[in-house]
Amino acid sequence: FVRPRNGTMQWPEGICLSNCTADSVYGNYVAYDSLTQTSFGGHALSFNGTGFSGNKRTLIANNVLVGKNTAAYSSGYSQIMTVSGTVDILFNSVYNTANAKTASTAGVVMLNLGGTATDAYVYGNQFITFDNNKQFPVRVDANAAQGKVYMDYNNYYTKGTQIAEWNGKAVNSLSALQALSNGDTHSVCIQPTFVDVHKGLQLTDYTNFMVPNVYHLNADFENMRRGAQTAMGAYSFTTKENDLAAEKEAADGAEEEEDKVLEA
Repeated sequence: FVRPRNGTMQWPEGICLSNCTADSVYGNYVAYDSLTQTSFGGHALSFNGTGFSGNKRTLIANNVLVGKNTAAYSSGYSQIMTVSGTVDILFNSVYNTANAKTASTAGVVMLNLGGTATDAYVYGNQFITFDNNKQFPVRVDANAAQGKVYMDYNNYYTKGTQIAEWNGKAVNSLSALQALSNGDTHSVCIQPTFVDVHKGLQLTDYTNFMVPNVYHLNADFENMRRGAQTAMGAYSFTTKENDLAAEKEAADGAEEEEDKVLEA
């Protein structure tokens, strides 16, 4: 849990990796509260891989990122998650609290993709905001739009009218985003119900958010197994299902130990 407080910094950062590569940015919980902004809003996760020379892909998966912009700022976008480079962005839950203050000219975006060298797969994520005050789920800037950006099986939910920005163009419907991105065939715009956003981004029901686990990610944020069909976002089960799965796993483990004893 990380909550940067803005003192002399221009904006708060949770995780910041710049001009580098990494095998993965995996399984982190980052919450930030931008209390006294002077310029831009903050980032829960900032990854810039465009300065790295190489073909290595970085996995950004199973992260829970929560933003809370409680102070007004003067310009630019507040980006809960901002990414550039050669990346696979898989099964993350990204959320900004309602009634947040935003800049007069921009707003808050859950995922920002930017950079001339961006080659991004964006799959199985939840990008959520319950505010209609200049907040929307995804932004692909002019540079990234000219690169390779593949998006599908994501949930883009906002209470506002805009779900995305693509190459500077406001996008107000999923069909319009599909036309611009040549992807998102199976993506949705569905309001989720959280168990308790103060404790995590688990949902009460995953019925409408099940997707094929084509990238074969074996576990979720809580290290529960993901099957061939799994849920969008960092969590793959409800709390009750988690408890039942954990009980079954413990029982199976006990059975295996008992078999070993009998065989001995």
